[in-house]
Amino acid sequence: MLRYIIILGFLISMQSLFAQTSFDELSKERAVLLDLYEVKPKKALLVKIDRLEGEILNEIKTNGYPIVVNTTMALDVQDQAYPLKGNTIATLEDQQEVLLLDKDAYGYYKIKVNDQIGYVYNLQMVPNLENYPLSLIQDDLEQQKIIDDLTKAPSVFRVRYECPSVVCGANTHAGEACKVQTRSCNGRCHLH
Repeated sequence: MLRYIIILGFLISMQSLFAQTSFDELSKERAVLLDLYEVKPKKALLVKIDRLEGEILNEIKTNGYPIVVNTTMALDVQDQAYPLKGNTIATLEDQQEVLLLDKDAYGYYKIKVNDQIGYVYNLQMVPNLENYPLSLIQDDLEQQKIIDDLTKAPSVFRVRYECPSVVCGANTHAGEACKVQTRSCNGRCHLH
């Protein structure tokens, strides 16, 4: 059984070398790699799975993923994301099928309806975002938020040198005032 899975995984990876772009093909390859990972967990398989999930996200963002709108009232689709004060390009009704392209951190969904790209807020859909592949979009948003938070966080080096240059406030061993200039926020030089 393990030999069959390994051979199948090898054939699928060889197939991926020859221009594999379809969402269904990428999903099948991901499923096989997940099965292989369950049998024998290896870091190399996780790297391949992450790469495939990135390709799946790109495929969704390029061509869209079909979803069915689940709503009790008509939803207006705007031509701008934030704030939704743009022109209405379409109105969504319950059980209407559209293509989901992306979701941003503010809850705006980028969709394609009637061959036009627009935005709608807080869209309820079938399948919902907990299901694959839509969960990949949510995971990508969470990873992007972590990266944004890290890049916006103050650097240790910037905080260290934000204080103005002052004369050290400590005394030398001889009891005289230190004359060394420092940018340390505590007012003491590297000697004290």
